[in-house]
Amino acid sequence: MFLQLYWFISIIYLTLINAQNVTINPILTTPKQQVISNIKKPSAEYLAPNRQNLIKWLLTGCWELNKYKCESMYHDPGSTEYPGYDGWYNNIGRPEIGAVDTPLLRRWPAAYKDGVYKPSGFNRPNPLKISKELLSGKIGSESVKKRNVLQVFFGM
Repeated sequence: MFLQLYWFISIIYLTLINAQNVTINPILTTPKQQVISNIKKPSAEYLAPNRQNLIKWLLTGCWELNKYKCESMYHDPGSTEYPGYDGWYNNIGRPEIGAVDTPLLRRWPAAYKDGVYKPSGFNRPNPLKISKELLSGKIGSESVKKRNVLQVFFGM
């Protein structure tokens, strides 16, 4: 078995060595160019409207030869401003508030336990328990504490 494998590998090795020593002459003749006689260059009168259609298609996506059909499908938004992803113009009065890389606006000073990092309020009651106590009662009955459903949205 090993002898057969050895002979097989030797034959492949010798074949590869012989294949590397063979030189192939390059093709020196160039192929003949085919001449197509029945195709003519389009005239300028033909190219101008098609160029305009191509430009219109690239800008609006409409490829209709009837210009009124395209104008009814697409309209120019003009100078309508759309909000970007960077947070500018979230506040109409002060458009820079909330933008990327601007400092956070605080109404009150930060209240951390250590003054820098650790959150305070670990001894405060759980907000879910407070909501449950305020809003508990029979369904369809008046709340004992005179609260309504708006407490869910505005009470916290």
